[in-house]
Amino acid sequence: MSSRNSTAYMNELEEQSDHLSERALQSSVVDIVVTIQNNFFKKGKPLKIWHQYLLNKILYNKNYVYVDKVFCFVESKTTVRREQIFYAIILLLIAFVLLENFDPLLCSIVSCLYPAYETTRSLTVHKNKARKQREHWLIYWIVFSFFTLQDYYTEWLTKIFSPLLLLKMLFLMLLALPQTGMAKLCYHNVVVPVFSIINDAFIKYNRRNCDIEGITGNASEIEENEK
Repeated sequence: MSSRNSTAYMNELEEQSDHLSERALQSSVVDIVVTIQNNFFKKGKPLKIWHQYLLNKILYNKNYVYVDKVFCFVESKTTVRREQIFYAIILLLIAFVLLENFDPLLCSIVSCLYPAYETTRSLTVHKNKARKQREHWLIYWIVFSFFTLQDYYTEWLTKIFSPLLLLKMLFLMLLALPQTGMAKLCYHNVVVPVFSIINDAFIKYNRRNCDIEGITGNASEIEENEK
């Protein structure tokens, strides 16, 4: 009998705790809705209020134990604040959604439209500083044309691994930004070695043809002299 009473008592405690947790969740949701209505749907409220509300209610809220543990672990490993991590994740998700639907448009803007504008601007400006810009964009277009050839072979990968579109966009952004030095890095470490191999192959091919033509020419001259 005592065991039955204890199990019944434990069940009652679990039901009460579940009921209290549901009421706490409902009250927290109501508080959030009221706070949004009172603060964020009024004119003249800056974005700082949204940021501060996000910090207090979600990111640094000790009631969300598991969320706080995850952010503490990530902060200790990366030494980056949790709000920066949160905003970076949001931006990556937005970019991923946009790339899923507008991949050709966004990639064309990132890889062609903006670099074409900057290239034209560097060509029209007659200053010593524009020389480095022209050099950067010349290297960029060489690297871009080289890696564009790979799209024909990697198209099937985007169908299997869709985040590859996001990685492609990030790679093109790094190429376009002069501060990263990614264009020069790819040019000297990838493009130049590959084209040097191709150039050496063409030189050997031309030399072999020249040697064959020289041998055949000498043979024909010898035959004519013998006649």
